[in-house]
Amino acid sequence: MANLSPGPLNLPPKRPDVRDALLQAASELIIERDTLEVALTDVAQRASVNSALIQYYFGNKDGFLLALLERDIGDAVRRMRILLASDGSALDKLTTHLSGLARAYHRVPYLNRLLRLISNAAEEEVFGELVRRLVDPMCSFYREVIAQGVAAGEFRQVDPVFLYFTVVGACDQLFSNRRLFNQLAAGGRTTDAALREFTDYLVKLVFDGIKMRA
Repeated sequence: MANLSPGPLNLPPKRPDVRDALLQAASELIIERDTLEVALTDVAQRASVNSALIQYYFGNKDGFLLALLERDIGDAVRRMRILLASDGSALDKLTTHLSGLARAYHRVPYLNRLLRLISNAAEEEVFGELVRRLVDPMCSFYREVIAQGVAAGEFRQVDPVFLYFTVVGACDQLFSNRRLFNQLAAGGRTTDAALREFTDYLVKLVFDGIKMRA
């Protein structure tokens, strides 16, 4: 009797440009529609590829969203590590970081919503790994920069976890609520102008809280 079991699928090799195009398409649609509930068929259509490739590259929707989160936060984590190893003062490092963080949330305002969605659905072991790879590095950055600033007499001792929730929460609330901000803000400020003003405000707010007073 002939062997009727299916043979190996003749799948093309995975290409980074297709993977990146799918992630970028998802990011654009989430921002445009202001929701994480974006159909995978719409993502594939925006990326001009077959929707079956999402399963091929990411396994399922959960894997796809996790890859998007890793892409968006992973870049920030790499920049923090480079900044931490630089020769600047704690004041300079924190200023650079806060400016970059505000720009990151301006560019991808869904970051916290995506992190919460994945975290709430994850089992404990997966959640712990997610925190270790994507959240702990930021808290560690704050811990080391604060320690450097305290040693140099620039900063007083503050809790790095509280600092994390303060700055991330501020960025998330402003840029994920753009419609509300546009309604409340006087003068019809553009998003670029608001980004500059908010960055200056955030830096001053944080430094007023942690700088050593004479």
